[in-house]
Amino acid sequence: MEDTLGVKFWEENGQAHTLWSAALYQESDTIREATDAALELYEIVTGGKDFDRSLWTAASHKSLCAGFNEADPDAIIAWNKRMADLVTMDGIAKAIRDQVPAGSIRKLQSLTKIQKEWLE
Repeated sequence: MEDTLGVKFWEENGQAHTLWSAALYQESDTIREATDAALELYEIVTGGKDFDRSLWTAASHKSLCAGFNEADPDAIIAWNKRMADLVTMDGIAKAIRDQVPAGSIRKLQSLTKIQKEWLE
């Protein structure tokens, strides 16, 4: 891929050439931007889109390893809690929409503040 695209994925000399250490992923401010950039990379690799070297070199890229080492555990925990809230809220909405009897729905410990506001 380095030869085909004419860019460096491994900057350090002697660095193992693995997917874990390849600086493939564009640094992004939001999850949506990161996802869009990853999907664009996939399109380039699979031949669905032409590679623009100037756009690539203008952006900063990280490896999976660097992203893992720089991750904010508190933000990950908060994100996981938010996703759990959304999954529960989606289940409630589907039950209401499908007119499922309340007695047949799995009981929740309690609703979170966000879920209570949403339900109201």
